[in-house]
Amino acid sequence: SWEGRLLSKAGREVLLKTVAQALPSYAMSVFLLPLDTCSALESMMSKYWWNTNSQDS
Repeated sequence: SWEGRLLSKAGREVLLKTVAQALPSYAMSVFLLPLDTCSALESMMSKYWWNTNSQDS
């Protein structure tokens, strides 16, 4: 996606921390999320971070 190509490493980290981690935190303050959902969200965040880092070289 375009985010991975246009953002620096620091920019991707900020994106992950502000958006990808904030939304589940808000949802978990209202609902109990299943462990499978939490694992899937963590997996997507890791995949985004590591896949876009490998394209920088």
